[in-house]
Amino acid sequence: MMRGLVLGLGVVLADGAIVSSMNQMLKNNTAYDLKQLFIRSEGTLVTVTKIILKLFQSP
Repeated sequence: MMRGLVLGLGVVLADGAIVSSMNQMLKNNTAYDLKQLFIRSEGTLVTVTKIILKLFQSP
């Protein structure tokens, strides 16, 4: 699924606040996973401005 391939995300909230979770860590247990919340909202909560994806070489 796409949410498993997103490593980092930069977004702008409706009030203009900029939220950045551009770390490239595969697992981070420090707080709520806002990145996954923003991905699941499908653009209704935020506007995505930056994204880091995990890519694979073609076989």
